[in-house]
Amino acid sequence: FLCKPLTVTRLLTWMFSLVIFGCIVTNGYQRPPGSSEPKCIFNQNGAVCRYAVALGVLGFVACILFLGLDVSKPHMTASRTQMLVAKADLSFSLLWTVLWFIGFCVLTAQWNRSPAALLPAGQGNARAIIVFSFFSVLCWV
Repeated sequence: FLCKPLTVTRLLTWMFSLVIFGCIVTNGYQRPPGSSEPKCIFNQNGAVCRYAVALGVLGFVACILFLGLDVSKPHMTASRTQMLVAKADLSFSLLWTVLWFIGFCVLTAQWNRSPAALLPAGQGNARAIIVFSFFSVLCWV
């Protein structure tokens, strides 16, 4: 089961979601000089960080759910149930591919507009978030 390409792809996607969520939670919000509250490192746009966190968390949960369905698929007796699971998997994967592509584009655009001098400590995490969001697009395809 673990050597199947679909399982490997799901595990990679699960890991990418975890990395993105972890990077945003640890260094995604920083306190810029002269500010009393933390701001998102992506051009101080909190919506961008919340979008990436939501995609990461929901993608993480979806990977676990679909891995569980993959494990139980041989034990499903009704072909209709298997077909419904396959349709749900395909639909969710298509939706998540589009959402991750939008996220990648938005994260990249906001990072290019971010004042680098204000948030030097979060640059590595921001780059990791962008790279892993791109890899997530490829994995969800």
